[in-house]
Amino acid sequence: MGKSRIGHRLDRVEGALAVARRPADAVDEAHELATEVAKSFGQMVSHYREHGKLSAEDARDKALACPDHLFNHALAVPPNQLSWFDLDAIARRDPDRAARRWEEVKRAAQGEIASGHRAARALEGFDSHCWSRAQFLAIRAELSAAWRPRNSAEQDLIDQLAQWQTLQWHWLEMLTACDGVASSRARRTTGPDSAPGPRFQSEADRLEQAAAMAERFHRLYLRTLRALQDMRRLPPVVVRAAGQVNIGQQQVNLGGPGTE
Repeated sequence: MGKSRIGHRLDRVEGALAVARRPADAVDEAHELATEVAKSFGQMVSHYREHGKLSAEDARDKALACPDHLFNHALAVPPNQLSWFDLDAIARRDPDRAARRWEEVKRAAQGEIASGHRAARALEGFDSHCWSRAQFLAIRAELSAAWRPRNSAEQDLIDQLAQWQTLQWHWLEMLTACDGVASSRARRTTGPDSAPGPRFQSEADRLEQAAAMAERFHRLYLRTLRALQDMRRLPPVVVRAAGQVNIGQQQVNLGGPGTE
């Protein structure tokens, strides 16, 4: 029995994204990209059939169409908004350009991580502001200056430290705000010259939750700090030459003369 149309499409897209004489890992990546593109194509066909009430053949033809506006959109859209269907649209007209576009997306993702903006966005959700982003990056910059990370693993831990510190401050602010609101309410009900009355149970619960969350993120900060300290105690591993590795001040021979 022959391959399904989706199967043939996966092979075609994989061939379009793969370049001759690529290394094995790049060929594997081309296969993974082709799988995602083929899945996206199948979802688009299902969308046209369900919502456009098209036949299977008409839905497939519409999904295969690549008008100029779709192609230009796929080339111009910011890297963080490029869809698999967009990548497929480029590959249909210009496979080499599709491969370059994917590399652009990967470089943008690497830059987002290296600059700290990816770690910051993880805390923001859909509520992003210039000031909160700058505050996070300021914490990260101070921690990075203090620790001078030697590699990406240490930088990842520093990013986590900045995240835990940001969240701890957030919940400390919540604790202070809840306490202020409760105290103000108590003074209004008992009079300005009277001692504050008892808090409502809901107020006490909010205070306890905020205190518990602040304490939780403080513990996470300390745990991550210990992990960073433990990593820093490990001696660096430096490969000087084939068959010889320097670990700290000790020289380790991996093989005798003639070892390949």
